[in-house]
Amino acid sequence: MGFLSSIFGGKQEEETPINSYADFWNWFRQHEQGFAAVIKANGNIEKKVFDVIRPKLHQLNDDIFYAVVVHDGTVELVLTVDGKFKSIAAVEE
Repeated sequence: MGFLSSIFGGKQEEETPINSYADFWNWFRQHEQGFAAVIKANGNIEKKVFDVIRPKLHQLNDDIFYAVVVHDGTVELVLTVDGKFKSIAAVEE
């Protein structure tokens, strides 16, 4: 059983290459509810969320870092370049 299947259940997802910011956000939208459920349940966030998101983002740019913020039941993905100013445009995209 595939890694994402073990998190979200169902058929194994084929490895989707991320070639553009639109590709990333399309992929993310398909999984955002599962990520939010893991975070709200205080599940294994590192393995089930961060380890899944990280390689997808790094297909675009290795300088993109992220954090998750929960406020009033809303889970937000915050992207940053952590001081790497040459990559600010990557986060803005």
